[in-house]
Amino acid sequence: MEPGIILHGGARKSQGERDEFEVNFVKDYAAKTYKLLKKGMSAVDAIEIAIVLMENNPTFDAGTGSYVQYDRKVRMTAVMMDSQRVLPYGVVNVENVKNPILGAKLLRDIGQILGGSEATYFLRKHGFEHYNPIRPESYEFPKPIVDGPKPGYLTSPTTVGAVAIDIWGNIAAATSTGGVGGETPGRIGDVATTAATYANKVIGISSSGKGEYNHAVGLAQAIRTRVADGLELEDAVKKTFDELKELGSKAGVIAIHKKYDEQIIIKPFFNTETMIWASMLKDELKHTFS
Repeated sequence: MEPGIILHGGARKSQGERDEFEVNFVKDYAAKTYKLLKKGMSAVDAIEIAIVLMENNPTFDAGTGSYVQYDRKVRMTAVMMDSQRVLPYGVVNVENVKNPILGAKLLRDIGQILGGSEATYFLRKHGFEHYNPIRPESYEFPKPIVDGPKPGYLTSPTTVGAVAIDIWGNIAAATSTGGVGGETPGRIGDVATTAATYANKVIGISSSGKGEYNHAVGLAQAIRTRVADGLELEDAVKKTFDELKELGSKAGVIAIHKKYDEQIIIKPFFNTETMIWASMLKDELKHTFS
């Protein structure tokens, strides 16, 4: 089967030149991991590598680019799911690790999501060294921190995600985030759930947006269910976005759909001003500006 991959760096308001700057990174990462998929790498391993690349890039709100919460600490969340394992696996609100996605992958065999200090302790026991992701930019929000946990959100969250299909037809999805910045310590957003990340034998999804709202409509899970019920992918996304709109929110998703005739659909969907994304299928690179 023809492999493919799609990555995202967040759905958000347009930021002009910064958009192009970020898209160039995502294009590069998509091209690199696509080559690995063509050589026979599994979808799970390919998205892990893609997310590591984005977590190591301080441009994105994941890993080294994560924002501090109200208590000036960084807590990161990463979750994966794939068509072979079926169950989601990941880490929630882990501290002082470089790549939370590697922690998520570590939990694949047991199919669990671990959270908080216990998750951090688990990673330490398995060789994850202490790493401080805080940089001066970690404190720079589009909205400044105020005296007290702020109810607002970043105007431009850049949570990252990846979805891939390998030469055996296996699908995998992953999402990683450093939060919204300045939030109440310990906040759990949609990335910890299948509202943000979902994968089975026919579809893989990673999303971006305001976590509580995405969680309220079960974004990725709702799209998956509607596709299973017979809706075309585009119609399933539109119906779910309409539900978000009723709540006053917007979002973006990337998806891979393997149809009954083994036709592969790889597309982004968003109702925000823009979404940072890039995909590769059949040696064709597509992206935000293509």
